[in-house]
Amino acid sequence: MKKVALLSMLLMAGVLFAQQRLSLDEAIFTTGRYLNMRIPSRATVAVLNFLAPTEALSRYVTEELARALNRNPMLTIVEYAGHTQVSETMIDTAQPIGRQLGVLVLVLGSITANSAEADSLTLRTKAISVQNAQAYWTGTYSLLQDQTLTRLQNID
Repeated sequence: MKKVALLSMLLMAGVLFAQQRLSLDEAIFTTGRYLNMRIPSRATVAVLNFLAPTEALSRYVTEELARALNRNPMLTIVEYAGHTQVSETMIDTAQPIGRQLGVLVLVLGSITANSAEADSLTLRTKAISVQNAQAYWTGTYSLLQDQTLTRLQNID
């Protein structure tokens, strides 16, 4: 009975956390932390340009996530300077890029309008194996409309 109660409390906490909105930087930091735990040690990783409403927002998220992953000495981050924005659903497009770059793992994602809440954006991220498209981690965060996000949405 205690196990059931504990499991119920953990599930409720997870649901509450999932509904919580994060600043863009908090969402990137949290995503980086989970990616660092899930991506295999000694992997070579490329962070592809995120699909976003503006190029400035795409570039910011891509660079900050690459910086967060670069803090992990067990990963090798390969810079990707392509102009194509790749969402977490475009795995067929992303895998050839990963093969061309010679990496084992791709990080891709999007920042899109949140259909449930007006004037809200959602950050979605996925880390996949280039070899077989296996997902190492997938994350979704509702974003607060903070100063950084507002500034990046108004730059193009």
